[in-house]
Amino acid sequence: MCKHGEVFRHGKCQCQPLQRPHCPYGQKAYCAKDKDNYAEYDENHDYCNDDGYHKAFCCEPPKVKDYCKKNYNY
Repeated sequence: MCKHGEVFRHGKCQCQPLQRPHCPYGQKAYCAKDKDNYAEYDENHDYCNDDGYHKAFCCEPPKVKDYCKKNYNY
């Protein structure tokens, strides 16, 4: 049995995935851990876990690094 707030996914207890954002044309969905660690949205990626630390957002691919630096202070 998993701890409160976790679900059994992919053979182990994990946080639920963040909800995938609906992105406007020309943008992609990303998940980020901090200003330097981000990835395209994939519910199986650790950065997309809804653990209170990670975020999901939309951004134009060439601007994702700048977006993360601007929106994360840690």
